[in-house]
Amino acid sequence: MGVVSLAGAGTARASDFWDEVRTPGLREWKRHVGEARAAANAGNWEAARVESEAAIARIEDRAEAHVVRGRALGELGQLDRAVRAFRHALELDPTALDSPADGGHAAHVAATAGAYDLAAAALPRVLGGMPPSSERGDLYALYGDVLLTLGPDHLRAAIVAYREAVRYGGRGRTQATIGLALALYRAGEALEANDLAREVAVRGRVEALVSAIPVPPAERAARRAVALAAIGDEAGARQAWEDAASSEPWREHARRALGPGGVR
Repeated sequence: MGVVSLAGAGTARASDFWDEVRTPGLREWKRHVGEARAAANAGNWEAARVESEAAIARIEDRAEAHVVRGRALGELGQLDRAVRAFRHALELDPTALDSPADGGHAAHVAATAGAYDLAAAALPRVLGGMPPSSERGDLYALYGDVLLTLGPDHLRAAIVAYREAVRYGGRGRTQATIGLALALYRAGEALEANDLAREVAVRGRVEALVSAIPVPPAERAARRAVALAAIGDEAGARQAWEDAASSEPWREHARRALGPGGVR
């Protein structure tokens, strides 16, 4: 056993030697990335940033260090810099955000920063590799929100994502239910939309729920509108639809909701 172990160690050292010859700085890059990952796992985001940047200083064109840096910057509240780090990682390696830990984190940061295109690009690859779980349901809820925010061309895909989120349950189920209600209302399926919106509204705390969803103010207002309409608060729903009509891409739909027979 001892001979085998020594031989294995010798082979590993030889491999490390030739890796370093082919890619100068690789050994230190790996060390810094490992330290950055360990710091991120411990929630020490400043240390994760420092170590990931040290790795990038060694070798700039490997994606993993940029991913960890993006995660750290996002947790430190530097959202725009985090988004740039994630975009650069994807330019270096299209699979850089495929893992649930990295891709899910990046999608949340991107959505919070308003980079909905980045979140929409990352989430399908993450979801495709995840087993059934409540965490997968939470990410489907986020995917539905991101797609719906991108506009009418993504409406049907958003409905599919929301239905998956509701099926899996998890913390995002209520978020997905109000999103699905809004998506169905926009698709002309008012009866199911009303039933789902009422399910959320009768629990109360609609404002707290809506304010926590990483979508633009107009999208939050639209969710508020369908919930208030479902419990018969016509005045509140009308005001919410007026707020929802403040910006694109769903401005015209909100205006139609304010027309005859719209608010109910």
